[in-house]
Amino acid sequence: MKNVYAARALRLPTLATIMLVVACQSNTEPAATPEVVAEIRAQATSLGDSGLLASAVRQRVLQSTSSATVVTLGEATHGTREFFVYKNQAIQLLIQNGTRIVAFEAPWAATRSVNAYVQGDPVPETAAMTALQYNVWRTEEVRDLLRMLRAANATRSASERVQFVGVDPQDYGFTTGDGTMAQLDTLLRRTDPLLANQVKQNYATAGAIADTATRAGRFTSAQVTRFTTVLRQASTAVAAAAPQLAASLGPSDAAWAVRSAEVLRLFGDQAVKSGAGDEDGAFTLRDSVMADNLLWWAQRSGTTRRAVLWGHNGHTGVVDTDGVRSTGWFLRRTLGNALVSVGFSFGGGQYNANVPNDPQTAPPAPSSTVDGALAAALTTPAWFDLRTVTGALATWFTQAKGTRWLGAGGDSSPTTYLPLTMRPTFDALIFVPTITASRKLP
Repeated sequence: MKNVYAARALRLPTLATIMLVVACQSNTEPAATPEVVAEIRAQATSLGDSGLLASAVRQRVLQSTSSATVVTLGEATHGTREFFVYKNQAIQLLIQNGTRIVAFEAPWAATRSVNAYVQGDPVPETAAMTALQYNVWRTEEVRDLLRMLRAANATRSASERVQFVGVDPQDYGFTTGDGTMAQLDTLLRRTDPLLANQVKQNYATAGAIADTATRAGRFTSAQVTRFTTVLRQASTAVAAAAPQLAASLGPSDAAWAVRSAEVLRLFGDQAVKSGAGDEDGAFTLRDSVMADNLLWWAQRSGTTRRAVLWGHNGHTGVVDTDGVRSTGWFLRRTLGNALVSVGFSFGGGQYNANVPNDPQTAPPAPSSTVDGALAAALTTPAWFDLRTVTGALATWFTQAKGTRWLGAGGDSSPTTYLPLTMRPTFDALIFVPTITASRKLP
């Protein structure tokens, strides 16, 4: 069966969707006052050469996240070395302090082999990197993270090991061994071949409908009804078989199978929305599923298990823009202050957009933007706890606007600034004056 849910075919939502909803080509916000510039310098925690691992910074980070059940780590571009390095350091600190789930903006099923790698199983490192699917993660920095997690797990008991999970319902490898359909089929055939055949037929029917819709450029109403019906039937059938699956596969694999069928159903709903041109609805649905998947993993791992989510600012920030809602928004609604969202901002420099002419160049941000004002005040990377900043700086972070969020594919301009405030979008902020491109792997 073809990769019927391919992003290009049915225009599945990208980060550019939310950017286009809120982006502005120019910014008319007033430049930061001398008082604000002075407060930026006074209240910033410099990262220095050691980044988040320096003693003073480490204390600030751990204090900021001490009450968090979930910490989300964003990035203002998908391809920046400094953002990735600081996120690696944050994850290192968090797992030393009790975090046991590292979740990625990466496909739900494919990352099972990544988790096997970090558990110490004989999975080749190259296979683990390939399983991440999204090329923006195929970098030296992400490879370093996986190596760090594998090394950390080598010294831990099985119950204390860190789990690596993907939470994104989007999956561009459905027809491969790493794909959700293929992995679900393998599990079902171990215990109930008849059920496996039924579910496989459901997905074959859905695939044929999606292929037809792809060629036509749209779903008809009849196709939508049939498409969503067969995906729902598959999910319902797997859920009904949960007791038998648990008896044969064990509770963990059985629960994963049930959730996988539901994720496939929801991904189908996302494809329908995107195929109908409802990119806002598709983005919101995708992010709601990412939030639910993360919470599902946390619940499966026990109520004391803390989690960290790696993704883009557009997903991890607590954003509701005219009804377009992020993963962070959904997590905030469920967790309240037990969520801590860490965003990233930068002044200028180079980044990778996963296009042939990488690296891209982002010019210095104008002083009228948040990015530019921070760059004018700071010469080194810095950490801010946005919940505890005071005085004029607290007001400025709540009112000043203008920040860049650059996605993959070169579909967003480095001279476009989003009219968002840092508070309440994030609880903490890492600012980097000058960024460099992530280091792509061959």
